[in-house]
Amino acid sequence: MKLIAILSIEDYHPDLGKIFKNLEIPVYSEVEITGFRSEKGDSAALQNWFAHKKTGVFSKLSFAFVEESQAEKLLKAVADFNALQPSANPVHAFQLQVDKFV
Repeated sequence: MKLIAILSIEDYHPDLGKIFKNLEIPVYSEVEITGFRSEKGDSAALQNWFAHKKTGVFSKLSFAFVEESQAEKLLKAVADFNALQPSANPVHAFQLQVDKFV
């Protein structure tokens, strides 16, 4: 089993809902978050992250526990979505292995 976490700006929230629905992922959760960047966070890798130094940026964290085959499809769908967006704020997604579940 995999845990997929997806960070996006609020503008993309409806699109992510469609991705979950199209991939037939039956259950997922969402949390509203505020992103901040520290004064030392100026590396090129952080330039497209959803945060500002002085004010927070509202975004969403969506996550789902899925089988490996669904995880691969979900990450591909996010990559495909990003390829079509002109935004400087791409959706960020990552996968974690779930070793145990109680």
